[in-house]
Amino acid sequence: DDRRVSLRRGRTAFAFGGAGLLVGSVLGRLVVLPVYLSLLRDHVAASPTDATPVAVSLRWLAELGLFVPVGVGLGVALPFLLVGAVRSGLAPRYTSDRTRGFVALTLVTFAAVYSPPDLPSFALLAVPSFVGFAVGIAWLEFG
Repeated sequence: DDRRVSLRRGRTAFAFGGAGLLVGSVLGRLVVLPVYLSLLRDHVAASPTDATPVAVSLRWLAELGLFVPVGVGLGVALPFLLVGAVRSGLAPRYTSDRTRGFVALTLVTFAAVYSPPDLPSFALLAVPSFVGFAVGIAWLEFG
């Protein structure tokens, strides 16, 4: 039992993190995903090739539909979870300086594993998480 860790100090940030995950997932599903699919449809219509059916398979669309909302939700929730972890004592404040590279590697690995095998989908999963991490770091450093 470590007395320095108190989840009560971070419970508001954790609650906002959970709400951010839900709101971000809904936002990713209702806003980001339709925009990306319309851009994809326009690209496929502009340059139809024999590889188009392979590139736009049902499995690829299912992966995109499942993981893009989660990626956007993670990007929204990450600043709150980071602040909650530091405030509650789960992660020391210097962790934000020392392990930024490890967090970046984790975010890239998550995006690489769960995105369909193309660069725009990878970016759709990686960029919101990186932005969320940057906002969390800025919040801890300057707020």
